[in-house]
Amino acid sequence: EERLAVTPEVRLQVVTATSTRWFSLVNPLELGIDDEDGDAEKASFADICGQLRLLDIDEEVGMCHEQAIVTALKNSNKVLVDERAEPRDDVGSALSVQPGSPAPGIMLSEVMKDDVIKAAKVASNEGVAEAIETMGWRASRGGLSVLIAGFLCVAGERSRDTDGVPRWNNL
Repeated sequence: EERLAVTPEVRLQVVTATSTRWFSLVNPLELGIDDEDGDAEKASFADICGQLRLLDIDEEVGMCHEQAIVTALKNSNKVLVDERAEPRDDVGSALSVQPGSPAPGIMLSEVMKDDVIKAAKVASNEGVAEAIETMGWRASRGGLSVLIAGFLCVAGERSRDTDGVPRWNNL
């Protein structure tokens, strides 16, 4: 972390499922941006990875040769500048974009501190993969409930007498 703190600029290439992004991380004081209101600040890389989870780095899933640098980057107060993003060509048809289209998603260098504060109120501390798995289980249970309700309706309709009056003892 000390080496990262004294390094004025770190250039990164991040490959996601749909795009490749290149950007630099710099100390916030080195930007020299003066807003007329003075309250607009860029979000730090720690905010983007931690609170917003726009980049969810999971060291347990992939291979990580430099665990210390990944941890230091995830906790860094440096901000993103000079971002460039291109869509990946080697993705499947479900994730691909039209040729000439910009990379999907927002530019991470445009995320402001105010956005982090607003999103932190509604964001979950749960990881992305865990949130998707939880939604899948909820959807499965909801579908099962609808299926059972349908079977009950069919059973109720089949229990009618010849005169159309429901008789539950006909089941």
